[in-house]
Amino acid sequence: TLIPEDGSTLYTADAELLADDARSLWLYLNFAGEYSGGAAPTVIDGREYTSMFSRYENIRTIEEVRARFLQTFSESFTDQTLNRAIADKDMLEYNDDVYVAYKKYKGEPSLNSWVEDVRMEEDGGATVVMAVRTQDPDDTVYIELPAEKNANGAFVFTDYPYWDESE
Repeated sequence: TLIPEDGSTLYTADAELLADDARSLWLYLNFAGEYSGGAAPTVIDGREYTSMFSRYENIRTIEEVRARFLQTFSESFTDQTLNRAIADKDMLEYNDDVYVAYKKYKGEPSLNSWVEDVRMEEDGGATVVMAVRTQDPDDTVYIELPAEKNANGAFVFTDYPYWDESE
């Protein structure tokens, strides 16, 4: 079946890029201690933090973090997620940079994940089905990630029920 390339379809290749971006942002925000690049954490008000992004990305304010999140997540999900992180003091601006709490995995992390399927919905949205391999080699969990078009006409995730937990 030929599908017109009019922007109404979320193709698997695009869903894979979107899922990779979402995973990276989610890990930076929620598992900074696992992805610190060997940098020692910075202690701010008695709690350990690390820079959310590397210096070369030139993201220095929470508003710039929000703009980066909006490329991958819906506005409502972005605002909900970042406002919760700020309220919980898991993200803050400090010394002309954005820092996130230095948290690590709680329990065993999943091994890998991939886009298993992309379903187009009748309302014009899409559902990206992620297959997640757990520590048990015979156990694969399937997570559905809803997506819709943002104001710019690009598909973004409206929810991101990530499968691993941080401490």
